[in-house]
Amino acid sequence: NLTDDPGRELTLLGAALAILGLLGSLFVRPRRLWVRATPDGAGRTVVDVGALARSDGPDLAADVGGVLDALRAGPPAGSTIKKRASEE
Repeated sequence: NLTDDPGRELTLLGAALAILGLLGSLFVRPRRLWVRATPDGAGRTVVDVGALARSDGPDLAADVGGVLDALRAGPPAGSTIKKRASEE
């Protein structure tokens, strides 16, 4: 019996990628975190931080805390902050 199946490797690769995608969707927690900075009337900037988790997990508060710590620490040394054209 001689058979030639030229799509066998491609099919195997597709099945492996499908399984990896399924495993990724099972183990990665979907969540959103956003930061909004708006100027107030006194020349200060008000920063709002929000988060939304679509599954239960204790680490959302730690992630929000990490973002807050990074915001409180300020920009990294050597970085530049560009002003908008309306602020110049």
